[in-house]
Amino acid sequence: MNKKSMLIISLFVGLAAVAIISCVSSPAEAVNLALGKTAVASSVESDTLGPENTIDGNKKSRWSTDWQNDENPDVGWIYVDLGSKTPIKTVQLTWEAAFGKVYNIQVSDDAENWNTVLEVSNGKEGKNTYEIPAGTEGRYVKIDGVQRGTSWGYSLFEFEVF
Repeated sequence: MNKKSMLIISLFVGLAAVAIISCVSSPAEAVNLALGKTAVASSVESDTLGPENTIDGNKKSRWSTDWQNDENPDVGWIYVDLGSKTPIKTVQLTWEAAFGKVYNIQVSDDAENWNTVLEVSNGKEGKNTYEIPAGTEGRYVKIDGVQRGTSWGYSLFEFEVF
């Protein structure tokens, strides 16, 4: 085998390795930027169901809106403060049975002026993973509820940002 053939084979093997690594990487292998940060919500059902439960890394704790006392139970939101302006590539939400069906994923630099980066119209119970448009940055990431998936409020186990 000549040097040119060896070089082509080496290049092909290298490209194949990069392709395989790209295919197996997932948000689960990345660093959750929201873990242990501060979360704020529109309402809470009880003291034990606060927004901090969505960023504690415990897959069994959760946040739940005060759906029985909210003026409009479809309007519920939660946001996490990442601490500084950060590139955002993926948002992963793990909903309880009381899930958000329609909601917006928003970012902000000041927690007052929000930019919608993704509109979700088919949310479901369980894990929902969303790729955020390239170049998106923000200090705050918000889930802004528009429509609940059930007659209950919003109930979220995990709010992860990668």
